[in-house]
Amino acid sequence: MSTTIFSDSFLSALGAWQNGWGEDQARRVALADTLQNEAQSLPPEFRTVSVACYRKRFLLIKDVIPLLTRRLNDGITSWTTDRNFAEEFKYRIRPNTITGVVFQHEPRSEDVVLNIPALWTDTEFVKAAESYRARNMSMADALFNFRGKRDQFEVVLKAPLNPEDVVTLGGETNTSFEEFCKQTNLPGLLEDKAWKELLTRDLAPAGPVFLRDEAAQNVVLRVINRLEDLLESLGR
Repeated sequence: MSTTIFSDSFLSALGAWQNGWGEDQARRVALADTLQNEAQSLPPEFRTVSVACYRKRFLLIKDVIPLLTRRLNDGITSWTTDRNFAEEFKYRIRPNTITGVVFQHEPRSEDVVLNIPALWTDTEFVKAAESYRARNMSMADALFNFRGKRDQFEVVLKAPLNPEDVVTLGGETNTSFEEFCKQTNLPGLLEDKAWKELLTRDLAPAGPVFLRDEAAQNVVLRVINRLEDLLESLGR
């Protein structure tokens, strides 16, 4: 009887991870620990990522200081190698949060729990997964649900969220274009031209607004500087 390095317990752990946890963070941690334990004996090619990875995190007010002081830690989480996917994941913005932040990380080998795209390019894994599904195992549907979709880009990392790794900040402005024109004293004859230019640059003043790369980092640095000034004024 042939054997495989991809056990049913590993496939169940992966399926359970991809099945999700419904915002239950305690369940997420339990699923992550199980997946890490099951994946740690796999060959290095399934625990290595050679490209930059991205993660979206919606920040609450209480998250800002931990992030800026390097104490915001998500533990084991899903990242993606597709930056556009990260920016669009779970909506561009989310109510009751201050911003959606996308982090970029160049994973070290010790950061990588599992490279899911690498699994689906492996003939033995696909054969084991097909067998798992043919036997109607509990997590078969979840295991195959994202095949050819998110799993093409999803990697599981235990990586830090550092302020210098912020590459996108997303938020929403309620300022209408008409109000924008009034505030800037823009002549009426130039309004149509300005509006077309804003749309061309994806900078319409109402709705979702994104700052990327250097612009995002400039905001982060300004906030850090203000925080340092405040702490200095308080004698800390």
